Amino acid sequence: MVTNKGEINLNLFDDEVPMTISSFLYLVNRGFYNKIIFHRVIADFMIQGGDPLGKGTGGPKDKGITSFPYKDQNLSMMNFE
Repeated sequence: MVTNKGEINLNLFDDEVPMTISSFLYLVNRGFYNKIIFHRVIADFMIQGGDPLGKGTGGPKDKGITSFPYKDQNLSMMNFE
């Protein structure tokens, strides 16, 4: 991912959270995240983004592959080094 502050490398765990990754990549390939800001940044801890409103309260109108319900997938194993 290229931002105005530099590059961010992402590791995607398709074997752990396949629906979450499929949904994310669907939106990436459609250009949904282009020009979307990170609305919450805590240094050395986390970033949050993906809200077209820039507040953390919205999301994509086109749910794509997530237009049907699926069980939440646990992302607690994520590790940022």
